[in-house]
Amino acid sequence: MESHAPTIKIQLSRKERLTVRYRKVRQRSESLCQPLSEEDYVVQPIVDVSPPKWHLGHTSWFFETFVLSTDHSYSVFHPE
Repeated sequence: MESHAPTIKIQLSRKERLTVRYRKVRQRSESLCQPLSEEDYVVQPIVDVSPPKWHLGHTSWFFETFVLSTDHSYSVFHPE
């Protein structure tokens, strides 16, 4: 017997949608980095590859620079 529970749609604000999306991206990034060792995070191993911490940092920078900065109530964490 199939259950046909009603679907409830919740309307999220733009800020809430972006926050949910950022958290999903961050969780995915962290899951990709999970099997790496501490040594994998050090300086660029070869010319064609950036260390994972560079990518993690840029994901956060992008979110702060292009998403959070549009919210007038947001204060930049570190302006430099």
